Amino acid sequence: GLFLGIEIIESRTSKRPDPDRTFKLVTECEDLGLLLGGGIPTGGLGTNTIRLCPPLVITEEQVDTALNIIADVLSKI
Repeated sequence: GLFLGIEIIESRTSKRPDPDRTFKLVTECEDLGLLLGGGIPTGGLGTNTIRLCPPLVITEEQVDTALNIIADVLSKI
């Protein structure tokens, strides 16, 4: 199945990891019903990466909903 990682960075120019923003993204998406992997502040590698692993039977509508939630949250944080 699909397994996708998206790295959250401070800016396109600095490309520095942004674990705080990643954690906010994960927790706010969860509040809206979308579970994302990653973003847990452990101090290790990958704390600025969210992971998407949808089921094989996901519908186009569910994909659209998930992407809209992520976009809405990213625009607010």
